[in-house]
Amino acid sequence: MLSRTLISCFAVLCCASSLVFSSDAGGTVDIARFGSVRAWIGKPTKFTGCDIVLPTELKRTGGVWAATAAHGETSANIGLEWDEPRDPRTITVVYADAASAPTADTQELQLWLNPERIPPEGADSPLQGKWAPLAKSDGFRYESDSLKWTYYLPKLKTGIFKFRIVLKNKTVARVKSLSAETDAKWRPTQFEVRFDPPRKNPKNEIEGYNAEVTRIQPMKGCDGFRVDGLASDASSRSYDRAIFTVRAGDRSFSFLTNDLIDGGEIAVKPFGATVTRPGAQAAGNQGKTVIERVLEMPEQTFDGALTNVPKKKRNKFLALAPPLNYCKFAVRPNGDIFTRDEWDMNYRTATGDKPDYNRAEPQHVEDGYLPVIYAEWQDQGLDWEQGYVVTTTNGAALDSLTAGTMMVTRISATNHTQAPVSAKLWLCLAGGNDVCQSPTVRDGAIYEHNRLRARLTKGDWNAQPIDSQLLFTASIAPGENRSLEIEIPYHRGDSLPPRVGFDAARKQNIDFWKAKLAGGADFVVPDDRINALWKSLLIHQYTWGDYQADKGWAIPNVAAFSYGACGNESSQMAKALDFYGHQMMAGEYFDPMWKAQGSRDVPAMATNGRGCMPGWWGGYVFNTGFEVWNICNHYRLTGDRKWFDRAIPNLITACDWIIEQRKTTIANGPDGRPLLHSGLFPASGLEDEGSFFYWTMTNAYLYCGVKSLADVLTSMGHLDGPRLTKEAAAYLHDIRRDMAEATARCPVVELRDGSYVPYLPKQMYLRGRSEGFYEAELGALHTVTTGVYGPREPQVDWTLNFLEDRVFLTEAPSHDSIISYKNMESDWYDLGGYGKTQPYLLHQQIAYLRRDQPKLFLRSFWNQLVAQAFLDVNAFPEHICWSGQADCKTYEEAMWLQQFRAMLVFDEDGVLRLSAAAPREWFADGKSISVKNAPTVFGPISYDIHSSVDSGKITAHVMLNSIQNPGVRHAGLDSASIRFRHPRELKMKSVTLNGKPWARFDAANETIDLPLDGGTVEVEASYR
Repeated sequence: MLSRTLISCFAVLCCASSLVFSSDAGGTVDIARFGSVRAWIGKPTKFTGCDIVLPTELKRTGGVWAATAAHGETSANIGLEWDEPRDPRTITVVYADAASAPTADTQELQLWLNPERIPPEGADSPLQGKWAPLAKSDGFRYESDSLKWTYYLPKLKTGIFKFRIVLKNKTVARVKSLSAETDAKWRPTQFEVRFDPPRKNPKNEIEGYNAEVTRIQPMKGCDGFRVDGLASDASSRSYDRAIFTVRAGDRSFSFLTNDLIDGGEIAVKPFGATVTRPGAQAAGNQGKTVIERVLEMPEQTFDGALTNVPKKKRNKFLALAPPLNYCKFAVRPNGDIFTRDEWDMNYRTATGDKPDYNRAEPQHVEDGYLPVIYAEWQDQGLDWEQGYVVTTTNGAALDSLTAGTMMVTRISATNHTQAPVSAKLWLCLAGGNDVCQSPTVRDGAIYEHNRLRARLTKGDWNAQPIDSQLLFTASIAPGENRSLEIEIPYHRGDSLPPRVGFDAARKQNIDFWKAKLAGGADFVVPDDRINALWKSLLIHQYTWGDYQADKGWAIPNVAAFSYGACGNESSQMAKALDFYGHQMMAGEYFDPMWKAQGSRDVPAMATNGRGCMPGWWGGYVFNTGFEVWNICNHYRLTGDRKWFDRAIPNLITACDWIIEQRKTTIANGPDGRPLLHSGLFPASGLEDEGSFFYWTMTNAYLYCGVKSLADVLTSMGHLDGPRLTKEAAAYLHDIRRDMAEATARCPVVELRDGSYVPYLPKQMYLRGRSEGFYEAELGALHTVTTGVYGPREPQVDWTLNFLEDRVFLTEAPSHDSIISYKNMESDWYDLGGYGKTQPYLLHQQIAYLRRDQPKLFLRSFWNQLVAQAFLDVNAFPEHICWSGQADCKTYEEAMWLQQFRAMLVFDEDGVLRLSAAAPREWFADGKSISVKNAPTVFGPISYDIHSSVDSGKITAHVMLNSIQNPGVRHAGLDSASIRFRHPRELKMKSVTLNGKPWARFDAANETIDLPLDGGTVEVEASYR
């Protein structure tokens, strides 16, 4: 079992007594005591992610460590390993006797390095790397004096997790001492720790990491104690920073001595604990947290965000295609047309005397949501319009999955002046070097050299080649319009498919998508921009997917061109389709997820990958948990027992694999306590962070998968339900226990009010923040999404407060964001509320909804939408930073769809909440909200709300006909409510239900309880 990457020895455990160490103030910090002495012997153990020789812990007996080579090996070794990278500069080994001491030729210091990086760098994790020596050219040297050997290391770009000394031709070596000194120096420190309210069973226990405790004295008149010690003088960003851990049961915490030096006080408000320097004055409250300030502000609105979030220029294309058709086209912001398979062939148009192909005229889609693009501009007295639409060829239906496709573009010029105007339209076929490829026109077709490229219907336009381009000219009389059309087939050949025409292709798309959308749920809010946005994004869930003909599978691509499918994101796309009533498409997307099971290449210390559901990108280990979770949700929403029965054996196999693998890590450390990773899934990669660690997010989603299946099977009366329920509970227990210890070891972090809160780390052995890219997006807030913590538990409070105060107000380190964050501090309200790398990976909006904090939900919802989306064409890129990264990111759009639906319909844990976070402005007088046929786990829901606040009332009609479906789809509905958020925050005075007084309402919370006995009810709240 993988118990060897275990918790490092805690530096020191002191009770109320005086302990003395050999370290002296001003001396060099020796970090050996903060690691484990180990040997690496025997053959490699084979795991799915690597083959590695696991370490053997060496016990010191009689003041000596004895390293012994394995049977058949000729060389012993001994070394040190830490839980995190370290930067030793001087390593000293003192051997116990002459027989153990090597010669220059029989010893070699080896570091655990990344084999792919030059100059040498430390490996990415203790489990991924290669033992390698340093050369003199690297700045390495050593010296010896009888039994003492000293190695001088250069400063590497990244630290090392471990080193060893290999003793060639010695099968046994006895080592008396082993030290690893850094550049840091010891400095004296003194501080006082107080608890108010007092602890129940106070024990003055404190541990040092890169620090020593020399004396602990109880304080009189309070629950507290004074500590004298030594601390590393390294900066807080150094591997050598000093950390003290105060042990106080569930009030245990750690802190950085540098924070205490800088501020004089560390007030850990959630624990009623304060750490101060002796004689320092209490700082007191220094302001407010972002959350406190947001709750005092007016509610954020869509228009508020549009006005105050810095404007951005779209740098991404928009993809067009029929549903699931591989043959996709794209239109760039400057109007260039290209195909998925020919990124380097662009069909470019321009107007005027001198063509400017890099122009970027405003674009929009038809009716704000249909997949027909238009660009409009004026040039030389003419009004120009270019339309783009993609259709199928040879008369095939638009949903013919393997049909050929064709881009049809129409360019029109209209003369609104009083005199004739000579129109000039240019066409360039730009190749990979962005050079026009000399197109020509023959027999109604456009050729690139001798290659047939497109059909041309030019009407009265004249065409002539000029400078490797085509120039079309026409004289347009006042009030007249001239247009030409170009039809570009996806597949080139010796002939062109029959002509379609722009109008016919446009009509085919409009009719198809209106009918498709009519078959699902309908959401109508008092903002047509939002009504168009959700429809547009829903269409993308179809058009940017693929059909894999050889297997008959629908493939949910997480981006139109750049990526294929990926289990975590693809399953969220399918869930979005489920939420909007497009459950057949969702089921087709889910099919490949459970049917493709098993992998030999799981990037983890797993013993096998038999039950893994790799979800196309096997490197994302948590895919299995995501897919099981969302597939279970598909069944709960549809009740399709026949479909689900086919998937159950694979889902059980997946969960049993998770359970099997997590049990391989259950073990206790030398102190008899569970290892910090005990009971967790073996060390693995996390999404794009490929380093093998015990990731919080990975375990959260794997647990979520097991728990989801356990709940569904139990509700069905399946025999495996109780067993999996028990296993899920055991997994949850271990995650929470390990997270509690990992959090206690992490230094507390400061909020904007000057207080400190515990920090939940991204991986168990991390002793501090994971600053930089993805700190938020792949961090601990996923524990509330997955049910590891309840939404109101303190761990969620700490995490949300710190994210809002620090992480959400810090730009990604690449400083190449698609909007400007230069005024982040002054514009904190409009620029905060979301991560600055890939914000839709995180679900803080849903966390706020679970916590019933609509004001916080809406600020995050609107700010994130406006910052990331290109609302001119309703398309989302992948990132905020890295210039947005991938175009047409279906997953990001799916997550917005989920958030919007949750705003109006939120169902989980036996509770149904309607309009829980609808904006107050949508309740202004005369406005209405309508939801029809929205699937929930309790059955389809319909309701409409109409505001007559000027007359003192808000009315709703709620249809609950199917709220209690027969059978075993769900354990049942415990409560249902609807919220009326008065635009002026007035409180309802009375409520009627079907015309009769109804007492079950909460005026302060603005909610009205609904009866659970089905039927249609009319609810009216009076504000007078």
